[in-house]
Amino acid sequence: MSEMKASRELDALVAEKVMGWTPPTHDPKHTFSYRELWTDEHGDFCQLPRFTERIDDAWMVVEKMAEGMDGPIINLAWCENPDIEGWYGWVCDMKGVGVWQAAAADTAPLAICKAALKAKGVEVPDA
Repeated sequence: MSEMKASRELDALVAEKVMGWTPPTHDPKHTFSYRELWTDEHGDFCQLPRFTERIDDAWMVVEKMAEGMDGPIINLAWCENPDIEGWYGWVCDMKGVGVWQAAAADTAPLAICKAALKAKGVEVPDA
């Protein structure tokens, strides 16, 4: 599989598939970039965070996944072994059992985003 890197395109995918935000409306007269205003789950406009690069932005993903007290939890650990060296994120239920999806990445924010995307049914590479 190809390696998935932090990117604005991946940030946009997290915003849409995990956070439930609406992307900017594309006007044929104007080319929108990923920095344009998105609509969040409350209908407010916001700039696209750097979910895959900044831990404070990635934490919004963790909080979104755990909404409602019975939602899934994203766990994170640093791994050093022959198979995985780097951050490893996984999604499980509130009791810490029933691992649903897991993902490895070079950075903690990227591991969080990849695990959340996988839990939402989005296919992402493990590397």
